Amino acid sequence: MRFLDVNDRVILIDLCRIMMGEHNPLWGSEYQSIGTITEIYPHEDEDDIDDWWNIRVEWDNGSANSYNESHLTLYKPIPTNILPEELFEL
Repeated sequence: MRFLDVNDRVILIDLCRIMMGEHNPLWGSEYQSIGTITEIYPHEDEDDIDDWWNIRVEWDNGSANSYNESHLTLYKPIPTNILPEELFEL
């Protein structure tokens, strides 16, 4: 079951076995960036799904790299029509 798709806006949330930097802009770090999925390559072997970095992301900072689904999550901006006090329960 796939949760991400081409053209989805994503952020990098996991750096398992990769180094943080412009090409791996971990969310919450000084490098954080939002990206767009440009390609998703099919898995050839479902047994190696965790080791197969099949999702290509172009980051808004101008870099690009490949990841697997566990590295990424959908980017959900805070709606601009919500007042700040509505974001938190008082």
